[in-house]
Amino acid sequence: MARQQVLIHRLCSPTWAYVIANAIANGELPSPKTDNWHRVNWVTPRRVTVDAGREATANQKDIEMGIKSLSDHYAEQGMSFTEETERRAADARFIIDTAAKFGVPPSWIYRPSNTPTADIDSASTTSPASGSTADGFVPFPNPGNP
Repeated sequence: MARQQVLIHRLCSPTWAYVIANAIANGELPSPKTDNWHRVNWVTPRRVTVDAGREATANQKDIEMGIKSLSDHYAEQGMSFTEETERRAADARFIIDTAAKFGVPPSWIYRPSNTPTADIDSASTTSPASGSTADGFVPFPNPGNP
């Protein structure tokens, strides 16, 4: 187990649970509405690397091959998967809406590498409910470069 995980499991989580439980018991915090109130996600600082370019390429390939999850990738960067995914979705929606507002293709605003322009431009017909177009394209698919 990595040192950060030992610190989280032996110090951070128990201390957090004690402080929150004590505050609930003393009426300083409202009673929880769920039984999972004690569950918490810790995001550790970004790992230091000497060869950022090589490691970024390896991370991208690991994600594309399914060896590594996006949540693991974001955790290694010291970021929250949930927050970053919501931010990326909001950015994508803003780009699509702005392109439609000004009558330009989304590829004029944003074009990730290795993504055909036609795929980006078809994102403007994305169904918000499904998150993809009729041909299955999901906008902004480059997980290795958040």
